[in-house]
Amino acid sequence: MLCVLKTMSSFDPDKFLNEPIYALDFGFMVGDVEDFLEFSESNVEWQFRREMISVQRQAASDALEPGYKEHLETNAKHRFKVSLPLRVRYAALVALITSVEWAIVLVVGRLRVLLPEKPKNANATVFFDDEDRQTYLKVLAGYAQRYHLSIRA
Repeated sequence: MLCVLKTMSSFDPDKFLNEPIYALDFGFMVGDVEDFLEFSESNVEWQFRREMISVQRQAASDALEPGYKEHLETNAKHRFKVSLPLRVRYAALVALITSVEWAIVLVVGRLRVLLPEKPKNANATVFFDDEDRQTYLKVLAGYAQRYHLSIRA
């Protein structure tokens, strides 16, 4: 317990609140996308039920012409079972992709390491020593013989 109190005495709440915690930030963004999708789909379902009740009430009051009730029901089914869920899922997909892109850009920006540039017209070392080169040439000659190839240097 004494060790915990000693560690807590060096805790800086300002630094903690201002320090980005990438895994948590990404987790919150993905969680928000999931919440958006669940909320939107349940809202679309609720709106569908409300629309079907409205059509039933209009039909019960004889305010609709024959065949028009079926037309309204078909339109509502297509709108609330196909069109709107498709748009909601597309919006959730865009939000998810955007969250992933933001996380990648943030991490790459923080972890960027500048590599030294190779001078132009400078050959890189391919073999560490002459023995390495000889081994490569033997393997190459073996494959050339196996596949009936000739090598011209």
